[in-house]
Amino acid sequence: MNVLQQFAPAALNWLWQTSLAAAILAVVALPVQWTCGRAIGPRWTYALWLLIVVRLVMPLAPATGFSVFNLCASRPSAEIVQIDEPPMTPTTPALALPNVTVAQAPTPSSSLFTVPLLALLVWLTGAVVYLSFCLLHYRRFAAWARRQTPVSNGNVVEALRSARSLLSYPRDITVLATTTLRVPALFGFLRPRLLVPQAMLDTWSAEELRHALLHELVHARRRDHLLNWGFIIIQAVHWFNPIAHLALRRLRAERELLCDAIALSCMSTEQHRSYGAALVKAAQEFARARISPAIVPMINHNHEVKRRVSMIAQFKPTPRLISVAAVAALVLLACLTFTGKAQKPAPEAIQRQKTSTNAVEGASIKILESVYADMTKQLEARDKLLESMRSELGIPSYIAHGDGNQPGPDAENIRRLQSLRLEVRPDFRQLQSLLSSLNSLSGKEFGDAISIAMPDIQYASLQQRQAEVEQKLAAISEQFAADHPEVASLKRTLETIHRQLDDRRDGILSGLKTKVDSYKARVDEIEQELERAKRRDFDAATRYREYFNGKHELENYRRIRDGVQARIFEETINSVLARSADSRPETTPAKP
Repeated sequence: MNVLQQFAPAALNWLWQTSLAAAILAVVALPVQWTCGRAIGPRWTYALWLLIVVRLVMPLAPATGFSVFNLCASRPSAEIVQIDEPPMTPTTPALALPNVTVAQAPTPSSSLFTVPLLALLVWLTGAVVYLSFCLLHYRRFAAWARRQTPVSNGNVVEALRSARSLLSYPRDITVLATTTLRVPALFGFLRPRLLVPQAMLDTWSAEELRHALLHELVHARRRDHLLNWGFIIIQAVHWFNPIAHLALRRLRAERELLCDAIALSCMSTEQHRSYGAALVKAAQEFARARISPAIVPMINHNHEVKRRVSMIAQFKPTPRLISVAAVAALVLLACLTFTGKAQKPAPEAIQRQKTSTNAVEGASIKILESVYADMTKQLEARDKLLESMRSELGIPSYIAHGDGNQPGPDAENIRRLQSLRLEVRPDFRQLQSLLSSLNSLSGKEFGDAISIAMPDIQYASLQQRQAEVEQKLAAISEQFAADHPEVASLKRTLETIHRQLDDRRDGILSGLKTKVDSYKARVDEIEQELERAKRRDFDAATRYREYFNGKHELENYRRIRDGVQARIFEETINSVLARSADSRPETTPAKP
């Protein structure tokens, strides 16, 4: 009990300090998310709320002069030390302890519990109860999961395989069907499992299942099931703190938006709409039942779905400039709130610090100048190496001067071939369809169709001659018998015309087939050339990747060098100003 009494003030002071810092961060985070959430994207809003959660568990906060706690007025506080006073004897004088209040030993009836100790016991009880509740739910889920058989449905297996391929997720993962949940969830510790509602497996299409499983695989790849236990511990420690509950709730909401954004980045733009439709469908089936904190569900709150769908509809990568500004803002917030109040040094210490600063200023500037010179030499060497790499790879200037995201050398050729394919393919299909239709027609039907679909002068002339001979034969047949020489001659002429029509029909079909084969060969040639151009473009991007990685590293190194140069200017100016201030004579007010 004495150990707890000694530990209670420090623990309560730590809880107060972390809660105050988290409250300050939350006051900043809420307006930033409301005003700039769409601009900075889900990744940085998630980082903003994660900053608050991390601050809630920081064991120590180093004291700095730029901490936000320096704005708080200092309050004198007396340290209370519980001691057992020995019996006073004439040879044992009472000692006076500065800045320490010595409390008299209380009576046995009132010495068991103090206010800090009672507060500490209440806090520990709440934390233990919440952790026990979460562990009990986890054990129940784990026992249930061990008894289940993994889902082996073909649609589910194919949807899971497609989702893993989109995300490049290498590990196998088990899918279990459940009737207690209404939305998919991730469950487990070291080997997570996907819990999918049975109703979803029965009614959802393969594409909708793929979207849902892809979202959960993003959670698995990010190890959100492990991070979830960290959130549980933080919530157990700060169970009394509404700021902690708000931060964890917002962090889980932003985590879902971030997983949506990662999933969308793996899809084509045309699939974004179907992903959003799957999310809306899951929200419609979502029941507001109590969800165990030991799982990571696809949907926590229905009112968050509208915001997620809006993000999906307007999804686009966060610009680099905004990302850099977000990182700078997060670092600034961490510097202001992850630190403690600095103690003001005594005047003598200030004077010693000034003296020490003036003594090392020259050496500091010389060291920075030496570092700047070394970095400049390394930059020149790296620049030459990069230029040599560009020459070896044969990278064109218009590509080398970009950031690696511009079209490749075969992009224009690919567009030309795609356009040519769009022009040739309809003609090929039209001729192919015409050939198939003409092959199925008889002589009379063929003659009627060919005169409209594909007029032929020779065939039309033979048809006209056939009609004339038939008309003449009909007229003579009325005057003479069938064995009359002129009738027989006309019949032989008509047979000859029939053979000529058949031969011409075969010739037309043969010519049309040759033309179809020619168009098919042209289409195949375009397809092959297009495939080769795409392969060359992809290979070029792969070969150029090493160059652009080196170029980005060189740009980062140059920015660091420029920062060193700016620091040299700053140190030089500060040194000049300090010497000027030290050399200025002190003035004293004139005596009247």
